[in-house]
Amino acid sequence: MDRYGYHTPTSHMPTSHMPTSHRYSADGICIPTRELRYLLTSTLVESGRRMTVAELAGAVDDLRIMIDGRPTKSVSDALRAEVKRGRVSRVSWGVYQGGTMPDSTWRYVRRRARAAIANYQGRAHHMA
Repeated sequence: MDRYGYHTPTSHMPTSHMPTSHRYSADGICIPTRELRYLLTSTLVESGRRMTVAELAGAVDDLRIMIDGRPTKSVSDALRAEVKRGRVSRVSWGVYQGGTMPDSTWRYVRRRARAAIANYQGRAHHMA
């Protein structure tokens, strides 16, 4: 809203509120939050161990997938939604482990994570 009480056009909104399916950075296309959630959940469950936010951000970086903004903050924000659903549990500050979910949900999460890897892996290198 501007100083007169009128709503401003979306071009003046922060980029985090822009209604687009993909976020762009100087290096290429960033993975959307929903796909990041599936990728992180899949990584935690498949590892079978506790992982820190920094380790999870590093695992995504090892896949050559870009995360928008500060990677550790984006990872913890994405995991917060998964904790609410019970798919991931928070062990302590910045440490998470895989939670429980039905087999059908796990198959869906794993399929979406693989699709995210296929769609966003190395996109920064093609855009540059």
